Amino acid sequence: MLARLLVAHDLLVKHSRSSGWRDLCSRRRIRLAACVNRGCSLDCQVRGCGGTTGDEDLDAVKILRRRAMDHSANVADLSNSESTSSTASGMDTLRLLSLPDDALLAVLAYLSPRELFCCRVACRCLSELCLHPDLWRSVELRYAPLKGRGATRGLMRAALSLAPCLRKVFVEGEAELVEAVASMLSATACVIAGLKLSITGSSGVALARTILQAVHSLGGLKVVDLETSAALDTTDPELLHLVYNLQGLRELKIFIGHNEMPQQALLSRQEPSLTSFWYCSTSTVYSEPWLSVFLETHAATLEEVDLTEYCGDDEVYLTLRTLPKLRSVNCPPVPAALDFIRQSSQLRSVAFTPDLIDAINFPATGALQALTESRSVDVLEALYLYTLMSDPDLMALAACLPRLPALRHLSFQETPSDDFLRAVTPKSAPRLTTLTIWCEEDCLLAWVRSTRIQDLLQRNPQLHLKVWEDPYGDEDSDRISCDCWFCDKERIPVSAFSLHRRTADCPRGCLQVAELPCSSVVSAVSSNGE
Repeated sequence: MLARLLVAHDLLVKHSRSSGWRDLCSRRRIRLAACVNRGCSLDCQVRGCGGTTGDEDLDAVKILRRRAMDHSANVADLSNSESTSSTASGMDTLRLLSLPDDALLAVLAYLSPRELFCCRVACRCLSELCLHPDLWRSVELRYAPLKGRGATRGLMRAALSLAPCLRKVFVEGEAELVEAVASMLSATACVIAGLKLSITGSSGVALARTILQAVHSLGGLKVVDLETSAALDTTDPELLHLVYNLQGLRELKIFIGHNEMPQQALLSRQEPSLTSFWYCSTSTVYSEPWLSVFLETHAATLEEVDLTEYCGDDEVYLTLRTLPKLRSVNCPPVPAALDFIRQSSQLRSVAFTPDLIDAINFPATGALQALTESRSVDVLEALYLYTLMSDPDLMALAACLPRLPALRHLSFQETPSDDFLRAVTPKSAPRLTTLTIWCEEDCLLAWVRSTRIQDLLQRNPQLHLKVWEDPYGDEDSDRISCDCWFCDKERIPVSAFSLHRRTADCPRGCLQVAELPCSSVVSAVSSNGE
């Protein structure tokens, strides 16, 4: 472990003459290294990681981390190398430990949570520093024993016992299997910013209540996600009351999966705090009072509302009109929702997500017409269509593009026709930077090299093309079936393909693919060197 730290240290020394790196250390932007190591995007300050940075600093740290990883495979050889004596190794260790804390934190940021705990045991001098909040503020731990993925029980115990803070903890599985971890969460002193629970079984609701109460009592809990399935019976009155009374939440995601939810009066109104609210229910009658209470309580702060598959009456959509900061909405294309879209003037993002019956009864053309008639038509920046779309629907969408001058992101779950792709031009969609569509090929490389995709990218040099994925699907399922080198690299996450080199305005994962004639065979290259 120390050998790996020494490799990272040598790279720090090598690049210490860089003004960008000196500036990074001098301004104590060590959080950035941890954020980059854990995969956070540039909005880490908004998402609670605590780090802020410019693009030049981000590039410097990415290059540093990449080179460290390139050398890490040779770390084991360092200790056995004839050219590295024990004396030299000891001097290197002293040289590493003589660094100021800021620099040591930058080195430690390369390590995973498990490696941090190993380093803490191996080196007494680094014991306290390995538990620095900046190293843990962006860490996410998932415990899902049935799926065999995520953290082990031992790692969860160590993190919840020793780490000062965590970004998110996700617990999924049968109550009997996760009871031990649930007990750890109930007794932890670790401040957890996000909690995602999907606990099944007869005692699942009781465990969820206990965990929520304990984690919230420590302060810092901002995100709660009660898994979007009927696995967790969120119809329990005490659990619903507890969720409503969690003060200071910023994001709440909840599924109510029962048609006989009790209409228990909520005892006291809370101060508004939610900015993002995701709500799904199988009930069309009993859940409306519960939904209305949430919307009315947090009306002053809500910015994003997701009513996926909610098909209630007009009252809820009338309430949505009273939200002064609402800028993003996801709803089924039912008449009440479409009328709300027409009357809204501040929406920046709109998504239509119907259930199967609504997808047949309310075709995409009605939703598109409502958009073009909306008072938000000149400011709409993102459009997501999860409806069934035929070729005529796609051409209707193409005809709408010139009437959406601010549109930057467009996503739908269909394979577009050649006519639609030809209709996407800098003239019809001057600000479109991201297009997400269905990939009809088994191989991503073959798809990117196809005539229709190459023509689209060449005609729109600033466009990023992404593969559509189900936002409500199984996050563990493989999205790509091909086993070629390119698809294997792109399995998680899938990049945003383009024909230009990455700039500061590009989305995360921008990948420059070689511009080539359709018959050529040229490898794709990364614009960001990853």
